[in-house]
Amino acid sequence: MTPNVASIVLLAFAATGTPIGLSWSPPTENIDGSLIVEPLTYNVYRSNNGAPYRLTPHANIAATKVDITGFVSGETLCFEVTAIEGGVESSASLSACITVP
Repeated sequence: MTPNVASIVLLAFAATGTPIGLSWSPPTENIDGSLIVEPLTYNVYRSNNGAPYRLTPHANIAATKVDITGFVSGETLCFEVTAIEGGVESSASLSACITVP
């Protein structure tokens, strides 16, 4: 089954000198409307200043919150999350973007 990530609301937040925090609520159903029964894991993708999205070190994680480091003040970063159920990766969530303070 493929998790329905349309319900994922990805939030990005940061304060000067701190990691960027990302959080989301897990989807509860698959694209076909069936309930998710297997534990989900997630991949977090990142785009720097409009570059193509790349998988971050936060791959195949069970958490629904991560802290992102390794950025420069003034950079615009965008993130997407995919859900994985039974080895099948969903399409990406809507993007959450932030300009680093």
